Amino acid sequence: MSADDVFVTFVESARRMLCESFETEQHRECDATAGRSQSHGPSWSWVCTRILTCCKAYPSGVTAAILLSELYESWLARERVERCVKGKGRPGPAHGVRRQKQMLGSKVTTIDSILERKFVPLEAVLDAVILDIQLLPGTNSYLLTLGDTWSFNSIEFYLHRKFYDLVDPTSGILRKGREIRLTGCRLRNALSAGSVPPRLLPTEYVIILLDEEQDEDLFLLGAQFCSDNFSSIQTSSIRAGLEYYFYARVDEIEATGVQGLQEQVKQQRLTLCDDNGVSLPLVLWNEQVSICSLLSQGSMVAIERPLIVYEQEGENNRAIGVWFEYGNRTRLYTVPYVPVAEQVTVEDTQPRMSSMTPNLLEHDLDWSRTETGQSASVSQVSVPRDPQGSLDFNFFPVRLLVENVRPKMTNVALYGMVTFLSPLPDLESVVKRNFAAYKSAYLLRIQDCSGALDIRLYFSDQWSAGEIHVGQIAFVGGIFTTVNSNGGMDCTWTEKQGGALVVNMTQLPALLSTACLHRIVPLSKISSSSLTVQVCRVQIKNLAQHGVQVKFCHIPCGHPVVGLPVPGRWSCNYCRRACETKETVLTFFSTALLVDVYPGHHTQAYASCSGRAAAEVLQISPDDFCSWSEIEQGMYLYSLENEEFLVTLYYGFQEEMNALQSAGGAGSATPAPCLKIGQAIKADPGRGDV
Repeated sequence: MSADDVFVTFVESARRMLCESFETEQHRECDATAGRSQSHGPSWSWVCTRILTCCKAYPSGVTAAILLSELYESWLARERVERCVKGKGRPGPAHGVRRQKQMLGSKVTTIDSILERKFVPLEAVLDAVILDIQLLPGTNSYLLTLGDTWSFNSIEFYLHRKFYDLVDPTSGILRKGREIRLTGCRLRNALSAGSVPPRLLPTEYVIILLDEEQDEDLFLLGAQFCSDNFSSIQTSSIRAGLEYYFYARVDEIEATGVQGLQEQVKQQRLTLCDDNGVSLPLVLWNEQVSICSLLSQGSMVAIERPLIVYEQEGENNRAIGVWFEYGNRTRLYTVPYVPVAEQVTVEDTQPRMSSMTPNLLEHDLDWSRTETGQSASVSQVSVPRDPQGSLDFNFFPVRLLVENVRPKMTNVALYGMVTFLSPLPDLESVVKRNFAAYKSAYLLRIQDCSGALDIRLYFSDQWSAGEIHVGQIAFVGGIFTTVNSNGGMDCTWTEKQGGALVVNMTQLPALLSTACLHRIVPLSKISSSSLTVQVCRVQIKNLAQHGVQVKFCHIPCGHPVVGLPVPGRWSCNYCRRACETKETVLTFFSTALLVDVYPGHHTQAYASCSGRAAAEVLQISPDDFCSWSEIEQGMYLYSLENEEFLVTLYYGFQEEMNALQSAGGAGSATPAPCLKIGQAIKADPGRGDV
């Protein structure tokens, strides 16, 4: 990794700061087997994601102090939720359980995401902790305050009346610190500013998480759920209204099916196995199928008062052809599957403020990559596996490189240069065969100092990751890897996956106006092989000489569109779809001479720019520019001579620019590196950090 990457250096420095701030006896646990202590510090990807989120929220720029404060407060909020779960200094296995977010699938959402979007899909899953319980004045209704370990905010939730008898401040099953999972929620937004904040409306699809290592939970399971088994079901008892309580393991979660003449009835089955090895299905119908999203294969589930259905009665009142259904009085509890954690050795060879990446070794896989001759300090990190056997790197403390990626990994985050990006060639068949819920797919190749990796990106509708071009630096989080039919490795990113994020670092808002995230270099040092965001301070000249073009571009991807014979309809060759006028925007395309103003350097180079970068350089909107006559446009362009800008620069390809400007026309036969401006801001005359 390049030691010049200021962004990576800042991420690592911030991560170390958080580790040191929270590295106390209360936040450390001892690994008795290895004889080492493990710090509960943030992962590299978590710190990177929070910084990028803050930069997008404050596009005009932030200071290092603001970023560090935001990181500290976010991590403090997460620690608050953890302490609420653990109780007063009481350690427990819940810390490992909460890390199984990816086991519940891509439907898991967070409180921050709900409040930001002001919407929650009915199928979304919220894995939360009860922070507070209030009895609403004058009613018997309860209002729960929920938090999660991935969000800075909390949210209030109206409890369904089915669970009222479980609430007790001291001895109730539902109390502060209890973890729950819920789905089928609707959000009641605030009617006006200053009114009641957004709240989640009641849902009966709530599962309560239990912990077999806590005495009160173990007593509940033993006293209430272990007396019945599947073999004890009697038809006479069912007719008499006897209530059953079962404790079983989730052996299999089948795919959702449809029934009925018009296939309008959804059905899903969970195969449950009791202690005697007897298996019975739990059948869910229509909106009930979302309950499957709250459970994971291998987990234990306690079923209170299930609706028992049987086909016929046998000898001795035995029921034949039995299955369970989710009734009005049915409640579910679960002891989540805690995956086997594998030890990954982290060799830290980097100085405190260095951006060098620690080496990774996993058992017999040689992940080491020595970049320095310094002696290494070694520590152990537990990486959990999910029921499918994939290693979860969501909480891995150091940055992963391309060479570290192996099959059967989840929550992988990579940072590097985009060297290839294109829609998948056989789009429809690829999407339908592998990911039926997604309508578009792209292939992105990302390269870092250790190599390059192809990632398939799947989107629900159309491309929604913003403008990204070859040669730019990107961060991709939420990648998972699988073994394909040929025994090789497939790397996949899906838009609905929890933690999925794609950020164009070269065009990141706030990067140029945040001094701690970049370093200004001479124009002569700009390289097509650099794996960092390259920033220069330059004068812009010859705008009028080369002219400015204005074209319609597709808003989601930033590529030019061509008109169709139908009025108001356009075609995007990049997205391979038709679009309406409301999906397009007028965009500048221009070329200018860059003159270096770095002290002692006088390099000059031509660079092309488009989109927001061109609008910032021209300091006018395309609509206003087009309203002027040609003479007025030329006079205005001459008036911009010698303006100074901070710009991010990267090398694209001439054939790509030709294809863009001709909207699908033939490019040059041999790709030629072409210097381009990613983004620009007008330089402060008093700034002296060049």
